[in-house]
Amino acid sequence: MLNANVFDGGALLISGANNKLNEDGEFIENEVNSSLELLISKLLEEVNKKGSF
Repeated sequence: MLNANVFDGGALLISGANNKLNEDGEFIENEVNSSLELLISKLLEEVNKKGSF
């Protein structure tokens, strides 16, 4: 609708995210960090497929 580029795997649900943060606002659970790294990797892959905007 807004000319958005949507790709499979482009969302991440973190249940109880507020309970998984340390006092600096960083995620403390390795599972969350791994999921975020995978999401960012997929996002960069999609950006590289599209080329420069």
